[in-house]
Amino acid sequence: MSGGLWGKNEKAGRRILVTGAAGLVGGRLVEVLQAKGFDVVATDLVANAATPIIACNLADKSNVARLTEVGQIHTIVHCGAISSPMAARDNPNLIVDVNINGTANLLEFARRARIGSFVYCSSTSVYGDAVGLPIIAEDYPLKPKTVYGASKVAGEFLFEGYARQFGLRGHILRIGTVYGPQRKNFCAIRAMVEAAVQGTTAQLRYGRKYYRQYVHVDDVAHALSLALQTSGPGVETVNITSGSYLTLEEIAHLVRARCPSFSFAIGSDPDPSEDTHHRLSIERARKALKFEPTVSLEAGIDQLASHLRAGA
Repeated sequence: MSGGLWGKNEKAGRRILVTGAAGLVGGRLVEVLQAKGFDVVATDLVANAATPIIACNLADKSNVARLTEVGQIHTIVHCGAISSPMAARDNPNLIVDVNINGTANLLEFARRARIGSFVYCSSTSVYGDAVGLPIIAEDYPLKPKTVYGASKVAGEFLFEGYARQFGLRGHILRIGTVYGPQRKNFCAIRAMVEAAVQGTTAQLRYGRKYYRQYVHVDDVAHALSLALQTSGPGVETVNITSGSYLTLEEIAHLVRARCPSFSFAIGSDPDPSEDTHHRLSIERARKALKFEPTVSLEAGIDQLASHLRAGA
């Protein structure tokens, strides 16, 4: 996909809708875009006057249709979703309603409002257990093993269908496991750093020798900002990770290198809720978006430790 970044004058005339703006990724993206001078409309399920965030239930067609009231929107970045295989695991209907129907409603809004481009936050969970090749690129078969992963595949296919039938264009970002100070759901890295800061033993039930491909929220927000500024025909799909490929045990040793008194106990069985992936390629993201991860795991661990020591 050919592309070019918007100049300063073009930013001033572009209004970007960010869904899921109260979440880890959406919230950070809003901060990044506003700092860059973009006009951002932030939405989430519940309004927040302090942010400000506009309330919009994406699963409700009438809610989504009322987004026309904010004025002309030029680009949508769709971060709003049930955000992981563990979230709403026992309520698959909710996952379908939010992740599939919500995405369909937003795509239809984009079609009717003649919005030029769309950026969709997908997940590396679309691959399921991807172990057939040493490097997993975007053309690897999609075989999700969870309802969450299937919902992300459905969202991708809906987007591609709208692109082919109605001319919508943009990007699909298959994002790895995101971590950062504001993450609310369970995160193994945070659990280890928290134990290190508190002087306790990190107890993790699964995954000692199993590989994880984390990516810091700052890098994800950066990748999304690059995607919405890159134009071209059709839909480009890219993997987004930090490029690291370490077991939980190796990550625990990184934490210990910073906190020598840190101790941990990690079970040897695989985590049944996690996908098993060989190394994910980010070469297409490098070429198409000029994306390069900048936050190493070491730096991310240090940031988390500082955040926790500050009592956040």
